[in-house]
Amino acid sequence: MNEKNPTRPSTIVDHFLTQESFSVSWDASNQVGQTTGVDVSRLDNYYGGKKYASHQKNKAGFFGFFYRLAQSQALSYKCRLLTPMLPKKATVLDYGCGIGDFLVHLQDKGYQVQGYEPYKSAEAVVKERGVSVVTLDTLSKKKSVYNMITLWHVLEHIPDVDRAISLFHQSLRQQGLLVLALPNPNAKDAQVYGAHWAAWDVPRHLWHFTPQGIKSKLEHFGFVLKGTYPLPLDAFYVSLLSEGYKKSSFRWLRAFWNGMKSNLSARKTGNYSSLIYIFQKC
Repeated sequence: MNEKNPTRPSTIVDHFLTQESFSVSWDASNQVGQTTGVDVSRLDNYYGGKKYASHQKNKAGFFGFFYRLAQSQALSYKCRLLTPMLPKKATVLDYGCGIGDFLVHLQDKGYQVQGYEPYKSAEAVVKERGVSVVTLDTLSKKKSVYNMITLWHVLEHIPDVDRAISLFHQSLRQQGLLVLALPNPNAKDAQVYGAHWAAWDVPRHLWHFTPQGIKSKLEHFGFVLKGTYPLPLDAFYVSLLSEGYKKSSFRWLRAFWNGMKSNLSARKTGNYSSLIYIFQKC
């Protein structure tokens, strides 16, 4: 990897929490990156407890307000996108479900939902909200159970990603759907912010997939890509975080401008800051 290439940085700082530096090793085609030198047994220490947004029930402050706004819009968008693809009373697993917002949304619409969440504090909130949760041990024994499995910005956090994808394939019914939301290193905002791009999020993000990288990975495990869809609000949220990491003046204005530029560029290239990938089990 060439350190001078700002869109594929090989050293990235954990701006969110520890200020530690981590290396990212890219494959020969620059389509998949892996954060290296991470002690997986200590990963819990890098999520910052209540600081980590997806594990919070009540997000506070300006970032919390923006996060809630984006989340509300995203939930409606996800349901509009996915529910036409589901049969009535479909069974859906949200893997890495956080505090269960997406599952509550689907459950209210009559779907049979389950969640898996490794962080006990978040899992407790899911249970309080009346959503069924499964353990990894129980999940590993399920075969051809789910019509859909979703991972909303989760796959990039999983240490043994190959084992996880194999498990999803096993757990899905024939023609079942695997839905992934992932940051896109090919996006314009990734180019603008370089190593300060908040969506690198090392060491919590152990993997970094371009659209071609995730397509190739999933095809290897018996999935076929059915479509990709944008998450345009992510460009603004990620830009806002990135401006904060850079300690920029007028960061809200800069973030809005760079988020807008990223989305306008993506209308031509398809490279939105985050993308939803829908794969079908062959």
